[in-house]
Amino acid sequence: MVPRSLLLSAKVTLLAAIYVTVAHWGLQFDPVNRFATIIWQPAGVSLAALLLFGRDLWPGIAIGAAIVNVWIGAPLPVACGIALGNTLEALLGWYALQKIPGFRLTVDRLRDALGFIVLAAILSTAVSATIGVTSLYLGGLIPGSRFAETWFTWWQGDALGDLIVAAFLLNWIPALWVPDRMSPRSPFLFGRRCGSGPAARQARPSSCRLPRCGAPCWGTDHSFAPSCTRVSRCSRHS
Repeated sequence: MVPRSLLLSAKVTLLAAIYVTVAHWGLQFDPVNRFATIIWQPAGVSLAALLLFGRDLWPGIAIGAAIVNVWIGAPLPVACGIALGNTLEALLGWYALQKIPGFRLTVDRLRDALGFIVLAAILSTAVSATIGVTSLYLGGLIPGSRFAETWFTWWQGDALGDLIVAAFLLNWIPALWVPDRMSPRSPFLFGRRCGSGPAARQARPSSCRLPRCGAPCWGTDHSFAPSCTRVSRCSRHS
């Protein structure tokens, strides 16, 4: 059995590598002073990673952000300041969304959507923009006259990253695979058979046949009872 610490290290390393790769692509979108772009995809990747796989992956965000900013020419102290802002943004977004009662990762209810927009896309991104642009200013990389312009571009890029990239990943990744230990607030369960996770076995109705197809089962807020209608359709193709 793989030690938990080794598995966590592998996940953190993978997240850092994904962050660097996505950031390199994101910097092609009309960067302002090389550091702020019209859409910052790594912001969405970071938030989705914490929501889907747990806050313990936050070092991957910090490492990835520091590497990216050193790579594009920021001094190490400035890069560390920017990395701090990016990490805090993801952690604050994760924490705020966890406080929404019954928050669903698919963001398919009004209160979830409003919370996602206000708490994650608008407020948490302001933290990253403020810390990041202040780090650039203190490091002498931007003049004071461009502080507001850079801040707005930074904030806008992170907000769009959350709204577009994170929202997409939160719906797409669980549809492919979700660990059994995933937060019980997710409406998805996925196993070798649809709805074969531990919670689904405890909650599913005895009259509901389980499909052998690779489709995610939707559940209620807490019971995860699979839909009999959907199951019956899948069963015909098994």
